[in-house]
Amino acid sequence: AMDSAGPIDWSTALRGWTFADVLTAFEALPESLQQPLHAALTTAPKPVPPPAPWAVAGGSVSWLLDELGLSGLYGSTFAEYGVETVAQMLGPEGGDPSALIASLRELGVTRDHRDKIERLARSPRPCGASGGCFDRAFLAACRPLHAQHMGCENMGPLLYSLVRFTKARHVLEVGAGYTSVWILQALADNDAEL
Repeated sequence: AMDSAGPIDWSTALRGWTFADVLTAFEALPESLQQPLHAALTTAPKPVPPPAPWAVAGGSVSWLLDELGLSGLYGSTFAEYGVETVAQMLGPEGGDPSALIASLRELGVTRDHRDKIERLARSPRPCGASGGCFDRAFLAACRPLHAQHMGCENMGPLLYSLVRFTKARHVLEVGAGYTSVWILQALADNDAEL
């Protein structure tokens, strides 16, 4: 809406109004204006934002099955039924967990595999990332060790990634502090993986 001075700032114009005031003003509008407003407010579909590209839901089903070691068992079945993305598998807005389980059951996925697929599909960790540094408990334990004035807030994740990438089994660190727990977690993850 505009007046002679330009656009109306509705947040300022309605400051102090109660819900009853707004309802009274709405009811005072002509019926020809009330109906389209009511229809627009009650039936407008809410757009579903796509998953973030780094989220597991933004990845492919083939990646998810590879991550779980289940490609050989279910890869062709998912492909045959046209289930290509994790977001597609989860359904709109992340989907209903029971609907996902029922869908996986229809595809012939066993109970223990259904649980693994659902857990990873709904995981908050970045797609393609694995390891203990994405565990909430690990991150909570690291928080008290972080000292922003030390300038190493980005070094922990960097060293974790470097140790994981090189698949190191031993690391010589001079000194100990915030980065030590990241290096130790990477070594533990390498040991579990190898």
